[in-house]
Amino acid sequence: SFKVPKATLVNNQWVDVFIQYTADAAAGNGKVTVVHNNVKYWDNLVIPGATPIATPKIAIGGRTGGEFERNAIDNLIVAYNADIAPPQPPTISITAPANNSEIVAGAPATITVNATAASGVNKVEFFANGSLLGQSTTAPYSFTVPQVPPGIYTVTAKITDNAGVAVTSAPVTVTARPPASANA
Repeated sequence: SFKVPKATLVNNQWVDVFIQYTADAAAGNGKVTVVHNNVKYWDNLVIPGATPIATPKIAIGGRTGGEFERNAIDNLIVAYNADIAPPQPPTISITAPANNSEIVAGAPATITVNATAASGVNKVEFFANGSLLGQSTTAPYSFTVPQVPPGIYTVTAKITDNAGVAVTSAPVTVTARPPASANA
């Protein structure tokens, strides 16, 4: 089982939700792919013992965050027995610096990422403790901070593809320590 945090599911914007179920009667299982707000939660997750659905039915429910909130569905498409490829949101991961690494304060530091997008990469933005440091629009995607102040930083990067879909990387923690003093 996999629980999705409430903050991921509750927001004030329209988001795309893609659910695909396939059954393999010969193998005695089914598979489900779920993409919510361009985050893939399950990709062909095997469901043992699942069988084809003879007369499929769709039920939609909603849960509001408060007494006077409401739910709405816009542009609902139900494709039965259709061969539809799931959406491929862009991906991004920080390759340097490594998580829980230490760097020298006062020196430059370069943040590099692996960033891919099926529709092409529009930009990659780099953040430290939630503040925008800069961006890159050409591969290889990186950004150099000329002089890092001492401190502990949570570094993230956000990719925006040419279709306008944005995804944020997992964070890495970096500690910038002053250079060791030369005591003899």
